[in-house]
Amino acid sequence: MNAVKMPLALLFSLVLGACLVHGATHNVGAGQSIQSAINGAASGDVIVLTAPTEYAGHLTINGKALRIKAMSDQTFITGHISISAAPANGKVIISNCRVSGNIDANGSSLDLLRCIVDGTVTLPAKQGTTGNDLQLTVLQSDVREKIVSKAARSWIGYSTLEETYFENMVEIVGNVFDGRDLGGIGLDLNGSATEAAIHNNQIINFAQDSGVVIEGCIGIRIDGGAKATIRNNRINNN
Repeated sequence: MNAVKMPLALLFSLVLGACLVHGATHNVGAGQSIQSAINGAASGDVIVLTAPTEYAGHLTINGKALRIKAMSDQTFITGHISISAAPANGKVIISNCRVSGNIDANGSSLDLLRCIVDGTVTLPAKQGTTGNDLQLTVLQSDVREKIVSKAARSWIGYSTLEETYFENMVEIVGNVFDGRDLGGIGLDLNGSATEAAIHNNQIINFAQDSGVVIEGCIGIRIDGGAKATIRNNRINNN
């Protein structure tokens, strides 16, 4: 295991750094279409889900930097969210929502703030279509399947997670990774460009009662030349 000193302020800037410059606000009430609001919005606009209800349907955000936020913690988006080709200086922010499907941000930076995601969250590339570095921020959220991030920078804080996979610059602080005795890998760090700071987390229950274990039941795996500083974590029952 190699150790690396990472400037934590660099990654913490993912949370405190530049946000969307707010433009117009689009309110979406019960029975109305979020997708219609997305189609009519411009980069920098805010889409507000005003009703504590289910909004059905898959969502596609292409070429826009938007914020989608719910006014109630009883707001559900029952579908997948596909995000692509956000502007080089923009990102998509989703806050206070529960998403029943997956979130795929291909060519876009993404912030998840106080969200529940029942599926997976994926950022499959380091850079966007214009060559800009992509960023993933997950704060006070619950991702119940898996996070896969190859973004240039990822900051994951104070959230509840199961399995994760990261490449490039990563800071992971104050989270609970619970494998629920289903096997798998809590933190999978890969590649010679990967430098991770992992501190003050619980990484537990990546185990299984029976069967052959292959590439699983691992709390933290560091592979492919990745480097990590690991301190002040509780890591057990893996």
